Amino acid sequence: MADIAAVAALMQSAVPVLVTDPVGGTVVDANLAACSLFGLTLDELLAVDCLTLRDPKDHRWAHALVERARTGAFHGELCWRRGDGSAFPADVSCSVIKTEGGMLSAIVVRPRSDRSPARQPLADIADQARLVRHRMLANAAALQQVADELAAMLDPRAGEPYRRLAALAGELLAPGPLPLWPEAPGGSR
Repeated sequence: MADIAAVAALMQSAVPVLVTDPVGGTVVDANLAACSLFGLTLDELLAVDCLTLRDPKDHRWAHALVERARTGAFHGELCWRRGDGSAFPADVSCSVIKTEGGMLSAIVVRPRSDRSPARQPLADIADQARLVRHRMLANAAALQQVADELAAMLDPRAGEPYRRLAALAGELLAPGPLPLWPEAPGGSR
């Protein structure tokens, strides 16, 4: 959890900061830098929520919201939308803070001006690869359980097809690149 004094200091800085209700996402405060970044007055920002300010084309928002709900924080890149409707990528740091009045989220939004449009697809591919890797690691225990159940069901006396299936399951669970699908007898796949 972030410290309330640190958030108060950030609010006085030139870094764009939004303070939101972590449940509904309603903006409850913003500094002058955030107003300038989004092209909205403070009153206009206070009338919206983070889902209104997000770029709906950015698939990473779902992961960001789940991560923040799970851990109380999120750090990564997300695309936002200004008051005029234009989208922009930004590095985002979000932390849930406990105050006397309840829980709040402090969101620091640093626009990415160094990214050309041509590099954006590469960043999207890298983000997708990280998400796939995260899902694969999260499912490793389930895969191991399936492999253990398969091994328990396979009778070594049952013949060659079962041994090949067990060997393939072992290759799939081994660290490193995935193997190509084995050739079937006769050279067809």
